[in-house]
Amino acid sequence: MFDPPNAVVVHAGARDRYQLPLALAERGLLRAFVTNVYSERLAAERYGVHFEGAQVRLSGLAALAYGLNKFWPGLRLERYSNRWLGTKARILAHRTGSALLACSFDAFDAFKPGPERVVNRILFQVHPHPATVRRTLLEELERSPGARMSLTAEMELRLGPREMNKLSSEASLATAWIVASSHTRSTLKENGIESARIHVVPYGVNTRDYPERQAPPGPTSKFRIMFLGSLIQRKGLSDLLDAVRKVSATTITVCLRGRGFVDHRLLAEYEDVKLDIALNTSHSRIVRDLQRSDLFILPSLEEGFGHALLEAMSCGVPVLATDRTCAPDLIEDGVQGFIVPIRNPELIATRITWALTNRSTLAEMGRMAAMRAQQYTWERFRAGIAAAYLHAVQTPN
Repeated sequence: MFDPPNAVVVHAGARDRYQLPLALAERGLLRAFVTNVYSERLAAERYGVHFEGAQVRLSGLAALAYGLNKFWPGLRLERYSNRWLGTKARILAHRTGSALLACSFDAFDAFKPGPERVVNRILFQVHPHPATVRRTLLEELERSPGARMSLTAEMELRLGPREMNKLSSEASLATAWIVASSHTRSTLKENGIESARIHVVPYGVNTRDYPERQAPPGPTSKFRIMFLGSLIQRKGLSDLLDAVRKVSATTITVCLRGRGFVDHRLLAEYEDVKLDIALNTSHSRIVRDLQRSDLFILPSLEEGFGHALLEAMSCGVPVLATDRTCAPDLIEDGVQGFIVPIRNPELIATRITWALTNRSTLAEMGRMAAMRAQQYTWERFRAGIAAAYLHAVQTPN
C-alpha cells in the first residue's frame, strides 16, 4: 500500500484563504506551512482556518520585508521575500523528506537544483505562464497605446531579464502542476509542460458571503453593467467601454468597482460613457451593487482564474467574460452567461444589445449562474487539491 509523503506548502500571506495548506492539513498530509506573516486569531476569524502551532513556520527575513514594504511600497522587496520563503521551504522539505507544494513567485528558489533539491516538486501556477502573459501585453501595447500607463506597470513587463527568466523557469523546475483554470493549463502546455501532468482545480466561493439576490432588476429600471477588479487594460477595460459606447453611452450605467491600480489616463478617454466609479469599497456595498446589476462583464486579456466571475454568479448575476479567464470552466455559453474572444468589443456590444431587449431571459440566466456557483465550494477545491497532490506524489517523475 502506498504511503504518501507529507508536504511542505509555501506561499506569502493569506493567499486563497489558506486553502492550499488547509487541503492537506485536513487529510493529515501537511508537514509545515511556510509563510511570511500569520495570525492564528485572524485566520480563524476571517477564514475559519486553524493550523496546529508547529505546522506554521515563519521566515523572519520575509516578515521583515513585508513590514518594510507596508511603510515604503517603493522598495519592492517582493523578490527578496520570495527567495527567502522558497529557500526556507526547500531546506525544510529536504530535511524532513517531504514533498514541496509551492505557489508561483516562491517556487524558483524552492525548486532550484542543488544538494537540497526535493524529489516531489508541485507548482500551483497562480497566473498564466509569464512568457505567454508578456507576449499578450506587448501585443496590447501596440494595439492600445492609450493604456500604456497600466500595461507597463504589469509585473511581466516591469521585471528585468534576470527576474523574468527566474519567474518563467518555475514551471520547468516542477515535477507536477496544479492550476485553477483550463486557460492557465493551455499556457503551460504552449511553453513546454506536459499537459497530462497538469491538474485543473477551479477555485471556490463562499455563497454566504455572496448570497443570491431575491429578485433581478425590474424590466423598466436602468440597465446596469458591473465590473469588479483593477481598472486596467489587462482586465480588458477599454474593450468593455468601447462596447458600451457602440451600444449606447448614455442609457447604460457601467459600475466600475476598483481594487488596486487605476489607469486614470485610460478612463479619461471615456468621458462620454456613463460611469459609476467607486474604489476600495466595502464588501457589503460590492454585494449590493452586484445584486442590483443586470450583467457582469470581465473581458480580461490574461487571467489565471477571475474570482469576481464566481462571486457575481453566486449573487445571481449572469456573466460575460473572455476565453482567457475561468469562464470556459464555469459556464456554458448562452446558459449562465457568455464567453467571447479577447479584444472583441464588437461581439461584447452584440451581447449587450441582446441583453437590453431580453431582460427576462437574462434574469433567468442569472438564476442558472447562481445554481452553477453553488457547485463550486471551497470544500470542492480542497478535495481537488488533495487528489491532485496524491496523484502527483504517486506518479513517477
